[in-house]
Amino acid sequence: MILNTEYADIFDSTVIGKTQVDGIDLYIFENGIIFVRVEKYQTLTLRAYELGKAFIATFGAEKRYNFVFHFESFGDISPELRAQRAKPDGTVFALTDAIVISNVSQKLIADFYMKFNRPKRPTKVFTSLEKAVLWSYRMKKQKPNKDL
Repeated sequence: MILNTEYADIFDSTVIGKTQVDGIDLYIFENGIIFVRVEKYQTLTLRAYELGKAFIATFGAEKRYNFVFHFESFGDISPELRAQRAKPDGTVFALTDAIVISNVSQKLIADFYMKFNRPKRPTKVFTSLEKAVLWSYRMKKQKPNKDL
């Protein structure tokens, strides 16, 4: 299944899969990037995570992706999911996480996540979707760290 979206230009790739769970959009791009968009006032929960994981597995359980999470204004992530994503086995599909935030309250949560949850895979916070995608491309070109 190939879908056209407004994100095809930013990601410079074709969307091969898309789903929506509880106001969370998940796009799988042909180039190995997964884009998770958390709409305004929505919270990324463990339920959405588990349903998203099942959807991603339909594209191949052995594949690994660079994730880009875009939290629109007042978008949030549950504390349980923050802790889960930080673990080395927090997701079997993730090589890296780029997190895009849009306001000060999200920055506080992102800073807390980076300092206290200490994600075990390369993770970086951005205020621009375009910069997050560029970083993800750079990370794709690097040799994966087997200790992550």
